[in-house]
Amino acid sequence: MRTTVDDDDDDTCLVRLQTTCCNTGGKQVVWGTSLIFFLILFIAMGGYYSRQQQSMQAALENNTICATGTDFGTGEQLALQGVVITGAVLSMMGSFFIIFSFFAFPDLQTFPYKLIMFLSLADFFSSSTYILAVQDVGLDPEDLGSCFEDNFMCFFSAGMSQYFDFASFLWMGVISFNIYQVFVKQRGSDVVQFEKYYHLVCWGVPAFFLIIVTATDALGDAGNWCWIKRDHQLERWLCYYVPLLVVMVFNVASYVQVNKAIKAANMNQQKAFMGRMVLYIGAFLFIRCWSLLNRFVELVDGNVGVFPLMFLHSLFSPAQGVANALVYGFNKKLKDHYYHLCCGNRKNTRQVIRDDALVDNSLHDDGQNDDCEDRKKEMTVSSGNDPI
Repeated sequence: MRTTVDDDDDDTCLVRLQTTCCNTGGKQVVWGTSLIFFLILFIAMGGYYSRQQQSMQAALENNTICATGTDFGTGEQLALQGVVITGAVLSMMGSFFIIFSFFAFPDLQTFPYKLIMFLSLADFFSSSTYILAVQDVGLDPEDLGSCFEDNFMCFFSAGMSQYFDFASFLWMGVISFNIYQVFVKQRGSDVVQFEKYYHLVCWGVPAFFLIIVTATDALGDAGNWCWIKRDHQLERWLCYYVPLLVVMVFNVASYVQVNKAIKAANMNQQKAFMGRMVLYIGAFLFIRCWSLLNRFVELVDGNVGVFPLMFLHSLFSPAQGVANALVYGFNKKLKDHYYHLCCGNRKNTRQVIRDDALVDNSLHDDGQNDDCEDRKKEMTVSSGNDPI
């Protein structure tokens, strides 16, 4: 791999690479989120209308259709809502940090970091739903335990939670799949051609399952926030937790295969990269396992909540965004960006970042080719010191 770079040629290559891979990122975000919110709004309106019709019918029959779903006292509920809001706010901040960094620093606009940006976008809106749901329930102790399914925002936040939570862990699976294709299948820059399929899976599949849970009247009071109601366990597991389990197993299996491929290739910085991989997979499994365990206990124990598990569930589920920001965002390249932006010599920033992008990767050829295609392969596989 070359060690000297002509400034003009390098800048031209960088611009061409960004134009090829990432110039439509902003448009994709605007159009994609607009369509998604239109779908969720439409579903929420349908759910709210259906609920009003059921409420009217129940009133005529002197019945109630909304049973409160909490098993905890007032103090416990306030504690749960407090950790939900704290985790959600931190997660939104972490997700915004990744999204801002992607659009603020052109050198970060590589294909791998673009996938992380879309993951953070899903995390941002997923975390916001927890705040909407808690605000809908209310923090006033007199409101706790009351029925809030008749509120339009309950259906809206339930739809957002189902959709963006689902999209978030699918993007985690896509990132693992992308790493697998680069290192095990050795596709290099050819993974860029999969982007349209990544979007189809990560935005389309959650919409399909959201339509299912809406059609089965499953959205409503989930206990501590609005999501899939506790008496719809089939929808909870088939439309959320079973796919989550599949992605968790796939991520672990991908890590094992990537580890074998890197060892076989005797890749430079092997130990550092695999350490990062363990961190990525470990953070994902740790954050998600508490909700899985809590919902499983509820399933086998007749929907009776266990406060310690619900507390851990409420603490970590909204925090996926801040966890991703810590493990994905704080790599050497991104830290160099902010250091030189705030404290360093801006005149040297471009050269430092350029040198950091030229990470030695033994999966490529001998590295003597100086054309833009060679640079494109390097930057597609690497984002600073992080190949993902």
